[in-house]
Amino acid sequence: METIIGNISKTCGILNKLKYRIPQSILLNIYNILILTYLQYCTIVCANCNHSKLNSLFIIQKRAVGNICKLKYLTHTAPYFKNLHVLTIFDIYTLQVCQFMFKVTFNLLPSSLVTYFQINSAVHSYNTRHLQDYHISSIRTAKHLKTLRLSGPRIWNSLPSEIKAINNFHSFTRSVKSSLLDVYV
Repeated sequence: METIIGNISKTCGILNKLKYRIPQSILLNIYNILILTYLQYCTIVCANCNHSKLNSLFIIQKRAVGNICKLKYLTHTAPYFKNLHVLTIFDIYTLQVCQFMFKVTFNLLPSSLVTYFQINSAVHSYNTRHLQDYHISSIRTAKHLKTLRLSGPRIWNSLPSEIKAINNFHSFTRSVKSSLLDVYV
């Protein structure tokens, strides 16, 4: 994780030196190529690490967006994330979990992964509002709070039903990303 933080930090320094010399669109392309690729790589696994490491990545990501938009040091960056259509590291994790659960829901993964999750109707026969949602397993330790087995169903169940009803992967991804960006103010 330190290697990723170091590489992203170096790229952020490059963006800082270039921010007054090249247009914003090229700076955004540099961000997408040299920073976003690191942030998206195995986020579904790495985001379960120590929260302080993710916070370090988020701070560097905010600095990069500030450099792209030529902002002063303490400027609030959330509206700029929204304008650039850039997700924070936390929302990249949420998006990747949603994509994984989409693949589970539509049986696009190996059967061993699909059977890892259960729908409430398979667990009990009570007619409830959440009968078609994924069952959230009970946990005994804090270590299991961050596992995909618990966070996957929790995040999927929190999605609006209109988004869960989409059966095209790219449309689903666009809708989830749009709903995540709508929260930024």
